[in-house]
Amino acid sequence: MIEPPARRGDPGRRTERYAQILKLAASSDATLLLWAYGPGCVSGLALDDPEAARQWWGVLERMHRSTNVAADCPNQVWASVFTGGPRWGDPDLLGFADPGRLPPPPRPGDELFVLDRAIRYGSAGWSAFMTGDRSVTERSIDVLRPYPGWIRTATSLHGVLQLLDGTLLTDQELAATRYVATMFGPPAMYAFARAAMAAGDRSSGESMRASLTTTRAELVCGPVIDAALALHDGRVADAGAALHGAIEAQWAYRWDRLVPDILELASVVAHRTGNDTRAAALAGSALSTRESTGVNYRYLDQQGWFDEVLAAVDTTAVEKGRRVASADALRLFERGRGEHRRAVSGWDALTVTEAAVVDLVVQGLTNPQIATELLMGRETVKTHLSNVYAKLGVVNRTQLTAAHKNRPGRHVGSVRS
Repeated sequence: MIEPPARRGDPGRRTERYAQILKLAASSDATLLLWAYGPGCVSGLALDDPEAARQWWGVLERMHRSTNVAADCPNQVWASVFTGGPRWGDPDLLGFADPGRLPPPPRPGDELFVLDRAIRYGSAGWSAFMTGDRSVTERSIDVLRPYPGWIRTATSLHGVLQLLDGTLLTDQELAATRYVATMFGPPAMYAFARAAMAAGDRSSGESMRASLTTTRAELVCGPVIDAALALHDGRVADAGAALHGAIEAQWAYRWDRLVPDILELASVVAHRTGNDTRAAALAGSALSTRESTGVNYRYLDQQGWFDEVLAAVDTTAVEKGRRVASADALRLFERGRGEHRRAVSGWDALTVTEAAVVDLVVQGLTNPQIATELLMGRETVKTHLSNVYAKLGVVNRTQLTAAHKNRPGRHVGSVRS
């Protein structure tokens, strides 16, 4: 019961299993276990159901305020997420461990919970892709290095440092970093893909993007990676279409710490399509959103593109853009959709949600199963399928599967199988 399901087995059932673990612990009055491992389960639940995650976090916070369970908890590692300051993952419960509130390193005779310390230090080490602070990553490496069982995690953090500098990884670093990113979930997977691409390793970025296919969080960050790939190729219209897919998914699932990247890439698209007024407003909003979310690190390729925008647009307009709320800036970009509209037919016409439905259809899932996987109603699945059929010129699942098998290349906005 105490081991979260991580990224194993049927990925569509992960959220359900996290919720079951929490309910079982609560109904069994397993207070210490709920206190010790609840935060990890809540973070996993947040990947698909942020509202349920917030409700469970409220349960844990009320437990913290009303009992002295922390004093008796055998695992102070997970319990430490409640000790002062903002909660882990605040405001959206999706992110890396708070580097400011890490538990102490294991002491002699205290190896029982080294697993949890490794997870916490490893996760905090990846937070450099948000904060830009290398010192936490370096500290985590020092803590983990003495433990042979956690050499791979320490090696992955060394890979993080290399990627921060835009340095290509060795084969050993690449394998460890990719593995640990996958275990830590969408924030680390997104960071790995973007940083690898920025360092010149496009194939690793594309490979990781192909794994981002299941949770609602993944349906937000996957198209952002598509947009960056398109900008690398000079396919500005495709980049715009991918960003619209990301924004569409973002309205349904708020990943606040991804918004600065979305807005900056949107400003690049606006600039390259000749609308510097919109580009300046988006750039200004992106800068203020970075400050408010604490996401200070900018991927090296994106830095170059964004510098191009800031050099070209009016600085006064950028300053005015700082006063534009991020949600309003996203809507501003959406209003310019006609300037970089996706195709009306064919694979490029599919929205990110339609593409996700297609991928599940070709895997053999029924409409009820797809509804469960994507957290939507069965009638909504039917609507998406009808739109897909019309855009692709097919009339049933058999034809759709054949068309998917023979589709020409990779299409922006799709979730690769």
